[in-house]
Amino acid sequence: MFIPPKKYLDKLAEEKSQDLPKGKIFLKNSHLHISMEIADMLFDTAHHVYISYKPDVQRLFIVPNTDEVFRKLHEPSQQMLKDLPQNNHKSIALHEILIDNDLSDENRDLEYEIREKKQMLVIQF
Repeated sequence: MFIPPKKYLDKLAEEKSQDLPKGKIFLKNSHLHISMEIADMLFDTAHHVYISYKPDVQRLFIVPNTDEVFRKLHEPSQQMLKDLPQNNHKSIALHEILIDNDLSDENRDLEYEIREKKQMLVIQF
């Protein structure tokens, strides 16, 4: 078995850390990644969220699945909020939203707004 010298291992570790965007909310491989601190603040112990994309304002609205008013007003889809403990993030699959609305699936940081009173995360696309 070949074990590379330490200087190459350090270089590999640096490349892996550069692979992840630096923001608290970003798109990677068609998944929305949300930092744990934001997810805990907005979604608490919820394991599912409602998401609704509004093409006229190019925004994605995300709320916990306990928000019945949002469900009735916006006809959202329900998605699983997955834990990624190795990255200290939570993620939501956005394949359907990206394809249906012809949005870029390029890995990138995203602009966002937190509406704490409504427990809502608004993502700008």
